[in-house]
Amino acid sequence: MRRLFALILVFGLWFSFASPAKAVEDNLQANLVRCSDSPAFIQRAENARNTTSDPQSGINRFERYAQAMCGPEGLPHLIVDGRLDRIGDFTIPGILFLYLAGWIGWAGRSYLQSVKKQTGGASELKEVVIDVP
Repeated sequence: MRRLFALILVFGLWFSFASPAKAVEDNLQANLVRCSDSPAFIQRAENARNTTSDPQSGINRFERYAQAMCGPEGLPHLIVDGRLDRIGDFTIPGILFLYLAGWIGWAGRSYLQSVKKQTGGASELKEVVIDVP
């Protein structure tokens, strides 16, 4: 049994440390073009609807999307391969999300700690029903 476990462990470690096959650099974005150059995107931009009370909201939205990379259907795609020229697509919003999620978690943790100090044994009820001043 030990030898079987050792064999499984060796194969598991071998395949986890083996480098995955890399895609050819030219094919990463082979079917993606700038949205401003995509005919399907331009057609969608002409039919842009306003989503707010601002009469220019549809036009402004498609002007921002024109900087992204679009597929053949004219829809913007996220590129998350770590290149610095596309850092605003995913990395900055991702870091902002993690910061806000951490802040909310820290606030909840500090609330639970303060409730436990104040009420002693009745803190379980305060975990369910939040005491908002």
